[in-house]
Amino acid sequence: EYKSYLSVAMAEFDISNDRLLKVAEDIVAEMESGLAGNPSSLLMLPTYVHKLPDSNMRGNYLALDFGGSTFRVVHVKLEAGKEPVTKSSTSTMDASMKTVEGKELFDHLASRIASFVQDEHLEDQELPLGFTFSFPMRQYSISEGSLVRWTKGFQNQGVEDQDVGLLLSQALQRNSVTSHIIMKALANDTAGTQVSGAVRYSNCHGGFIIGTGSNACYTEKVANVASLKNCKEDNVIINIELGNFGERGHVSDLLTKHDKVLDDDSVNTGKQLDKAAVRKQFSNISDKDIELIQTICNAVSNRAAKLTAAGMHAIWLKRNKENFIVAVDGSVYIKHATFSEVLRRTLLDLGTKVELRTASDGSGLGSALIASTA
Repeated sequence: EYKSYLSVAMAEFDISNDRLLKVAEDIVAEMESGLAGNPSSLLMLPTYVHKLPDSNMRGNYLALDFGGSTFRVVHVKLEAGKEPVTKSSTSTMDASMKTVEGKELFDHLASRIASFVQDEHLEDQELPLGFTFSFPMRQYSISEGSLVRWTKGFQNQGVEDQDVGLLLSQALQRNSVTSHIIMKALANDTAGTQVSGAVRYSNCHGGFIIGTGSNACYTEKVANVASLKNCKEDNVIINIELGNFGERGHVSDLLTKHDKVLDDDSVNTGKQLDKAAVRKQFSNISDKDIELIQTICNAVSNRAAKLTAAGMHAIWLKRNKENFIVAVDGSVYIKHATFSEVLRRTLLDLGTKVELRTASDGSGLGSALIASTA
């Protein structure tokens, strides 16, 4: 009876290939609507990254990687024909920093940059800075962009609708950081991941982050982007903000009662329904409890992998079914025991002809590489 009940309950999390193909078609429709400037759950934000780097780049660069529970300052040294050399310092973001005034938050980030530059004796170096800002951001140029809305539990006042590049530059000035640091580029971690992959693979035209949050980007023709009608470049990386898919009801039939409970308890109720995190603490559990937990975790992670495959299939469709490489980063993709296997198997089942390549440190190295092309 227990086994039968568990089987029925977990069947709620399964998604057929036909339903996944419909999800992909709906994603493409939302992508096209967003690109045209029409209502869409997908923001389809131009990143103003028009050129992908290659292995001939050279110079010294800084990256600030800020996107959640930790943040990093990274020094990247590029030499033509060689692998990039990086050195970084990682800091934990105290929970209290998620609710302080925006000015205090950016002063905190700037003070860590100042300490890193001094510790590494880089004060006399010309250091273009790439700022990986892994939150929904509407960009106006390669170095200017405003926060659309906070996610991941951040609620700092005075940042939404403001130019985060300018906020960081002002904080750097307040904290007496060397004038040799020049804010050159804003990026989110997904665009950084694609660019990090592109420096190794010339046919890399997609990027995915699968970790604390999930998102995707891809190379789009400028002619298809309504907001870039005066741009003379050929291509641009588009930040899809794929985690927002579902806000207009496209996957409501896939949500279980458990998803709805989680959404009701979240900070952003009704938002980012394509992302979910389950946090529980267990003690003194029985073998049956362990079996139950494993079954639930497998069902949830398999569903997540299949929905991720639907997102990749959508990008493949949007790019006219071309074969290309997708750079992937994120703790779930890299460390989860079965996620990548289920993802690849589902891509095969759907007929999606893309190749997955792990792009290490897309959010640090990738941001610096974007700065190198700015």
